[in-house]
Order: sequence, then structure tokens, then C-alpha cells
Amino acid sequence: MRVRVIVRNKEKSRIWAAQGAEVAVAELTDTSSLSKALIGADGAYIISPPQYNLDNLF
Repeated sequence: MRVRVIVRNKEKSRIWAAQGAEVAVAELTDTSSLSKALIGADGAYIISPPQYNLDNLF
């Protein structure tokens, strides 16, 4: 099974890529980039953090 992780900041994608995940960069509020990131996906598990402005969110 392939896993694709969607991140807002490409710099935060390295940890996921190192674990074997496909990585896409998109904003949840940008339907165009999000649609592109989900092409070919059979499903999505989306976590929308309530406080995007925290530096240590992840």
C-alpha cells in the first residue's frame, strides 16, 4: 500500500519521505493544489489542525 502525505511546507516533508511516503505540497484552502495532490488517491484521512499559526504544530 502506498501512502501519500500532503504538507503545506516542503521543508517538513523530509521526515515523511524518509519513511517511504509519497509527498505532495498543498494548502487545505487551495482547492486547485489540494485536488492535484489527491489525484490517484483511493481515499483520504484529513487532519485539519485548529491553530495553523503555531511554530511547533507538528
